[in-house]
Amino acid sequence: MDMLWTNTWSFIVAILLLVTLHEWGHYFVARRCGVAIDKFSIGFGPTIIRWHNRLGTEFCLCALPLGGYVKMHGETAVATSEVQSASAGGSFAACNVWQRMAIVLAGPVVNLLFAALVFAALAYGRYEHVAPIVDAPASNTLAAPLGLQKGDVVVTLNGKNVASWAEIDAGVMDSVFDKAPILLTWRSASGEVRSDMIDTQTLDIEKGQGHAEVGLSYVQAAAPRIADVLAGPARDAGLQKNDVIVAANGQSISSRDALTAILTTHIGQAVALDVMRGGHPLRVMLTPAKFAYAEMANGQSVERVIGRAGVALSMADVVVKERGVFASVGKGFEHMWRLARYNLKGLYKIATGQMSLKNIGGPIKTAKIVGESVQHGFREFMARIAFVSIGLGVLNLLPIPVLDGGHFFTYLIEAVRRKPVSEKVLLVAQKVGLLMLLAFMTLAFYNDALDLFS
Repeated sequence: MDMLWTNTWSFIVAILLLVTLHEWGHYFVARRCGVAIDKFSIGFGPTIIRWHNRLGTEFCLCALPLGGYVKMHGETAVATSEVQSASAGGSFAACNVWQRMAIVLAGPVVNLLFAALVFAALAYGRYEHVAPIVDAPASNTLAAPLGLQKGDVVVTLNGKNVASWAEIDAGVMDSVFDKAPILLTWRSASGEVRSDMIDTQTLDIEKGQGHAEVGLSYVQAAAPRIADVLAGPARDAGLQKNDVIVAANGQSISSRDALTAILTTHIGQAVALDVMRGGHPLRVMLTPAKFAYAEMANGQSVERVIGRAGVALSMADVVVKERGVFASVGKGFEHMWRLARYNLKGLYKIATGQMSLKNIGGPIKTAKIVGESVQHGFREFMARIAFVSIGLGVLNLLPIPVLDGGHFFTYLIEAVRRKPVSEKVLLVAQKVGLLMLLAFMTLAFYNDALDLFS
């Protein structure tokens, strides 16, 4: 019940924020183009709150926060030259085609910009840099035949220079998602530079296959270090960032899995953790909390239960660096663009049958994505909201009638032809677009129901 409540309120907060930002984008640009706004609504159904501003715009908060809209004066009119000349000032129909294109694009663009700025804020300041030094791949992995040795340094991946392990992770997932080869260049301890390729054609990302099967991993530290303390048992126990966990209940800890195994067998029971803090030994008592999550195994969603301490662990020796404002903004936009590409590629693969329709999720799946992040702290919560914002922005940019991208495409045709699309064509297109959207929503709710009751 607690998880259901957490998922519900966090979903409502996320959707209210993202829908408001989306509609504000339309509203802001429309006002700059001189368009009068009749109504700004967040949600649908019965109105909970209603007020008017000095310009006469009605603002509404409705009971079902699954969308929203901005009703612009004269929005439904087809902007023929005759209609434009007859339209009074402040009408959407009186705007030229470039203004109308800007207005419809503003909503999804604001969603994407918001995500980029969130990622930029999360990237700002001190961050941990893991050097691209590999461990010897396991014998059953795709990287094993390459002859990589512990201590080899990755120089380039897929033709791009590599400076950190995060860049390797991103490149590997890009290749696995596209079923493209991983082109790797590395330097051995003796200074020899070698290159080879890892074929990812056999991997299926829908079955959870990725990093483990590829086999590229960094050299691990002797014991797990706490990279961040989240809300929950760890904070209650007094654990701090950069504490090194040496033992649990007298058992030596040399990996993240070893610690998780002990915590899982002692859910709700006190566990004695021996840690090193600033070079000094310390013992703390921690009571692991129960944590359930879904995991893909052989194409099926399987529930796993583990003991949770409430910490983010690192098994790498790291170098702490500072990232300034401009570098952070660049990193934020880079991360946003990368996730947007994933969304577009995923939709294309679903449409072409390369990925299952089960990957389409609705509000329940979104609630789980956002709700689970709350347990990992505010930073993870905001990162997940940014992730959902990208999905909302990308979806609305699709050239489907009734969506923002569909309206933009219509105005683009008008700009090329130098005359509007006929009302008859628009009417048919809107009906087709509405049917497509209803089919998409029905499938999303169906998948949500299967996930909820499976």
